[in-house]
Amino acid sequence: MKYFFLYLLVITGSFLKAQEKVTKLVQQLQTNYNNKEYASIYKLLNSVAKNTITEKELSNFFASDLRPSLGKFNGFKELKHENNTYLFAAYFDEDSLQLNCALGKDNLFEDFNFTPFPPITNAKRSTYLSDNKKTTTLDSVVDKLVKTYMEDTRNCGLSIGIVENDKFIFYNYGETKKGNNQLPTNKTIYEIGSVTKTFCGRLLAIAIQENKISLEDDIRKYLGNEFLKLEYNGNPILVKHLANHSSGLPRAPEDLFTKEGFEVKNPYKNYTNKDLLSYLKTVVLTKNPGEVCEYSNLGMGLLGYILETVYKKSFSELMKEKVTNVIGMKETGITNTMLDKVVMGYNDKGTQTPNWEFASLQAAGAICSNTEEMSLYLKENLKETELNKLLFTPTFTNGNKLSLAWHFLKRKTDAELIWHNGGTGGFASFVGLIKEKNIGFVVLTNSSPQTDALPLSIYNYLKK
Repeated sequence: MKYFFLYLLVITGSFLKAQEKVTKLVQQLQTNYNNKEYASIYKLLNSVAKNTITEKELSNFFASDLRPSLGKFNGFKELKHENNTYLFAAYFDEDSLQLNCALGKDNLFEDFNFTPFPPITNAKRSTYLSDNKKTTTLDSVVDKLVKTYMEDTRNCGLSIGIVENDKFIFYNYGETKKGNNQLPTNKTIYEIGSVTKTFCGRLLAIAIQENKISLEDDIRKYLGNEFLKLEYNGNPILVKHLANHSSGLPRAPEDLFTKEGFEVKNPYKNYTNKDLLSYLKTVVLTKNPGEVCEYSNLGMGLLGYILETVYKKSFSELMKEKVTNVIGMKETGITNTMLDKVVMGYNDKGTQTPNWEFASLQAAGAICSNTEEMSLYLKENLKETELNKLLFTPTFTNGNKLSLAWHFLKRKTDAELIWHNGGTGGFASFVGLIKEKNIGFVVLTNSSPQTDALPLSIYNYLKK
């Protein structure tokens, strides 16, 4: 759950610019943002800019994406202006962004966008701990691939597991905590973030086999008559829509960030099932469920809640009873209950940050594990079983291809990759399955800068 950046249409042309007018608009933007008056921000856009985005989309961006990541807008400073455009530094509680502005003839924003500052070259580590013996070709390939990641001083520890048939291979780099000189192992516990969703998908497949639920069920069957408005043009959200991110529900509950007790660095800690159900009564869908794939933590978290109601057990209890205990994953669980075992996480600045706790929506990202047990999990998912056949049968194929939580990547004649990634405030993760090669791999880190380039590079080697 990283930064999300809004790009409005860039308009070219010759307009009369006035520095003080642009500054005044930015001041109004700052005031309205801090007062959570997002509709007032929309009024700062002229008609051309409004043609590129709706008021709801703009409000959702500020309320659901920018504020949770960055906090209060504390100030700004003009950096330069050139050819009718202005560049400001925008200072927030958690970070700073570039604010690029252009003024229309009507003295409203013709264009504005927030973007990250160009990356500053971080100091590089010259050495780091590793247990890679570099005795095989795979050892050497992995060691070469992780070099760039580990040289970045923002990053702390990295653990990799590779499963091929009955063979397990593990690599570990860095430290469990900066400065402690302790190398991670295949038993080091990390938050796995959204990889948790694959566990929810597996629980759903089990529930289907046990005739507890159907992919074609209207979700209101499990929520009650208070939620009759969860439809669009008479088309309800089905269970499968929650599992493949086509429900039409937003990425996160829109009131998550305005609830009393909300913590930017631990956003789900105080959001309860009661809050979830109250919010769902207010949801208004804007598209037919099943038409468009739009990633939703809310949707998967709701699916976990529905499975809890079906079995009358918590997500944690269900996961242990039906997945982890069956596979032999004794050290895998909900982060809330394992805070004494999870290593310290580091944000994208390389600073320590709290572990994420989930009062509800646990199926969206609450699990922590290690590479040893995630490798067992991958091995189980590679088996040719009826459960796995159900789990990996695509239920959405319009552009994106998804099954029950899992994503699919197929390029030309390459072996298909079935995958999921994850990220919390201080961790990043990736799991991949190459079924036609009978290979699985997992990458876990206690640093939040996204690691997808590394596991995809590993996939590019393993697929051969």
